[in-house]
This record gives sequence, C-alpha cells and structure tokens, in this order.
Amino acid sequence: MHPSLLDTHPLSPVQSARLSEWARASRSGVRYVETNAVHFRIREGGTGDTPIVFFADGPNALEHHDPVFDRLTRWARVIVVDPPGFGFSTPKSHFDFSLDAFTDGYAELLSSLGGPFVLCPTCTNVYPSALIAAKRPELVSHLVLMQALGWEQEKIWTGKIVDPTGDLAKPFLGQQINYRTRTNAPKTWYPNALGTPHLAEPFLKQSCDCFAHGGNFCLASLIQSWFGPGIADPSFPPFRQPALAVWGMNDRSHRRSDKRSLLGIAPHARYVEREGAGHFPEIEDPEWFEALLKEFLRDGA
Repeated sequence: MHPSLLDTHPLSPVQSARLSEWARASRSGVRYVETNAVHFRIREGGTGDTPIVFFADGPNALEHHDPVFDRLTRWARVIVVDPPGFGFSTPKSHFDFSLDAFTDGYAELLSSLGGPFVLCPTCTNVYPSALIAAKRPELVSHLVLMQALGWEQEKIWTGKIVDPTGDLAKPFLGQQINYRTRTNAPKTWYPNALGTPHLAEPFLKQSCDCFAHGGNFCLASLIQSWFGPGIADPSFPPFRQPALAVWGMNDRSHRRSDKRSLLGIAPHARYVEREGAGHFPEIEDPEWFEALLKEFLRDGA
C-alpha cells in the first residue's frame, strides 16, 4: 500500500474538500475541472490574448492570489490553480503525488483550458512547469519561475527547513501528522517566509478560513514521493521559451540558499531579485510584479 493512499482513497478526509460549498463560492470565477487523476479547483477571470496561470503554493490557496488576480484581470485572462492535494483540489485514487503525476495533471488541465500559457509557478510548482515547457511546448509561451532552487538544493532545503524533524518524510506517520497539524503550519511558516511582518496576519487569516472550510495540505505525500529513499532525481530537459528566474530576497527560509542554482534548470532565464519581498513576490508586491510581467511579455526576455 502506497502511503499517499491515505490522501487519495475515496474515504480519506482529504476527499471531502471537494464537497465544500464555501470553496465553490468563495470568489467569482471559481469552478472545478476534472482530469484523469485530479479534480482541480481553479479561478478564472479577465480576457486577453495570452492567458496567465498561477499555482497556489500551500499553505496558500487560490484565494491568497486576490491582489495579483485583481490587477492582472484588468488586461489579461488569469487562471489560478489549487494544486492536487492542496487547497480544494482533490487527487483521485491513482494519483501517486510523484513529480510525474503533478506534471501530467497540470498538462492535462492546461490542455483543457486552451493556451499557450504564461506559467507563473512558485516553489514546488516550478518543477512540473519546467517539465511541461520542455515536453509540451505548445502549452507554454513564457515562464516566470519563482522561489525555487536546483533539484539537489531543493531537496536539502526541504529537509532542513520544511521538515527539520524528518517526521513528514516517514510513510503513513507523515500523513497522520499532516492531518493533525496542518492548521498550525501557517502560523510558523508565514512569519518566516513573508518579506514584511504586516502581511503575516492577512495571509494567516486566509489560510485559517480555507482550513476551516475543509481545505487540504498534503505536504507529507509530496515530500515522500519527490524526495524519499530510492526515488531517482529527475532530469530537466532544456526548454526554449523565454523565462525569468525571480527571487524575493526577504524570504528568511532561504537565507542561505544558492538562489542562482535555479539557473541549472533554466540556464537562459533572466535572473531577477526583489528586495523587500519574500516567498510569494507576485502576491506580496503585485504592482511590481505586474510591471515586471508587462515588460517581460513585451520584450520576451
């Protein structure tokens, strides 16, 4: 029995997220899209020739993207996605939380929505996005890769910062710990990850609202399926789409990280640092991000 089955079995408490009426009505433009392996919750709004996609980075859910969503939908079609097992997107029983599963799930979702897309992933969502750009180039026009490291560095960071006790990495026990402690995770994460202290309270309130209405945070299954013993490191084929590698420099969880290691995955990317922003630069400073994105789309590099 694969330990992620605790999250994907039809009787798992994770699966009840899809039944939340709050999740269906919390924002305008929210709907569910069913793919082969995932019931995705997305929010869509605005119009434009080049659609822009954001992936919520747990414990965020798509609601956290309100500031950047509201700005960009004035001139662009914007889609925000809850990842499988996070927020209110629920994985089906054959979803194994591997990197390939995330990549295939996102690719199928994007295929159903049209495109090509400007992908704006943060943290773990960077890796499936880079693979989609290489393997399904017709789906991706540009990439804005934020707050991620080269794979080996990401593995080290996850062990030291995200799961320092190693408990989430333990099969079955990690899932049980997730269920018990998921509502506490944002309380320790946001003060460490956000660039300015005043943002911690609204970020935390939004996470608490999501968890109170059945939101999920299946971090243990992701850690075990990406970085567990015996799991081979992925290779990242080159992709040709224009790319940015963006870092919020006030992310205290990455104080000692080799931020430029991301360029090993996207060596042609233009490297951009944002002082004052933390782990979520596109949400923490949406005005700056909008200007950066417009320049990027105009110049293509």
